[in-house]
Amino acid sequence: DMNDEEGGLPAVWRRHQALADGVRAAVEAWSAPDGLSLNIASPAHRSNAVTTIRTGAIDSRELARRCARDAGLTLGIGMAVEPDHSFRIGHMGHLNPPMVLGTLGTIEAALLAMNAPIGGSGSAAAAAVIGGALAG
Repeated sequence: DMNDEEGGLPAVWRRHQALADGVRAAVEAWSAPDGLSLNIASPAHRSNAVTTIRTGAIDSRELARRCARDAGLTLGIGMAVEPDHSFRIGHMGHLNPPMVLGTLGTIEAALLAMNAPIGGSGSAAAAAVIGGALAG
């Protein structure tokens, strides 16, 4: 039974919450004028399944191309939101902290390589949030 393997349903929900909170902390740390921002401003309306990130003046297709070409990371394209100025990160299902932190670190490296405007280290912010959740 998968629930037994994953510690039961409450543990699964806590893990999804921790990973989602880590992704959102990363985006908030990266946030800068003309840069990245969360699509959903109100924390009460954010999903623990997926986060849509607006890229401002940063070309999201170029960001996705660099992540795929240089690191083998496929970013989800923005769907209802402007596809050239958004992307998505899923954080539900068969995911764990190394996968999410690796994704965020790769995105941060690509942003730095593009000289994109970022406020601070999203990787560090996510590690702090996820680490706190792991500590229980």
